[in-house]
Amino acid sequence: MKKLLLVLVALMMVVSGCGKKGQAPQETQQEQGTQQENGENPAVQENGGAQETHEAATAITENVEPVIDEPIITEDVQEGDYTSQFIAKFLDSGAYYLKVNVSENGKVGEYEIAVNGDKSAIKDGQGVKIVDAGTLYFVLNDSNFVIKQEMADKLFENSTNFIFERQLSGDKEKLVSSGKEEINGQEFFCEEFKNEDVTVKYYYDDKTIRYVKTIDALGNEKLTQVLELTHNVPESLFVIPEDYIVQDLSEIQEAQ
Repeated sequence: MKKLLLVLVALMMVVSGCGKKGQAPQETQQEQGTQQENGENPAVQENGGAQETHEAATAITENVEPVIDEPIITEDVQEGDYTSQFIAKFLDSGAYYLKVNVSENGKVGEYEIAVNGDKSAIKDGQGVKIVDAGTLYFVLNDSNFVIKQEMADKLFENSTNFIFERQLSGDKEKLVSSGKEEINGQEFFCEEFKNEDVTVKYYYDDKTIRYVKTIDALGNEKLTQVLELTHNVPESLFVIPEDYIVQDLSEIQEAQ
């Protein structure tokens, strides 16, 4: 039972984006090592390099107009400032709800992200991860089970970082290009930010954000499609059912 709980928490941390940015999967690193032993350098191959490790996010095939309650783009906002407005109006507002599709390695998963003050929640196919007052709760609805852990400061700080590269996004010094790009046959205005670890592209229509694409140092892509963006935060995402079994991992660690 103890091993199962620790495995679940480890999995939860990976999904929530607590790993290092740009970290390569073990199989990819082993493949690179084999190529280097054979005198090959995957980073300098023709046609852009790192082709064998590139995983494009291609599973989202339809554009969906998102549900919003406040436009990001208004007459007084200039091109090149869209992302900073998005961060100011929503991510830094202290209260927002975001529903997205995330496509990576050819697979699509739906996520709901809610932030209200010092509380945050991420809902996906596994369950709901709630950070509240310095405590993390992983609510597994299929098994009526809750994993509790006093480890929430970093997770709360990075609770949306698996969607948005916060330290990079909106930094005008990291803005490398802006202009029109197409996704699924529709043209959007794109702002591209880049540092040594990652490239992030934000796509906007004439009102709001529509997509975010992240590309790591190996060329692996993750595409996020915005389905809903609002300041109306559903408090139901923060509810921990009273009849669920709660296992406190902090107590297990103290007993060891």
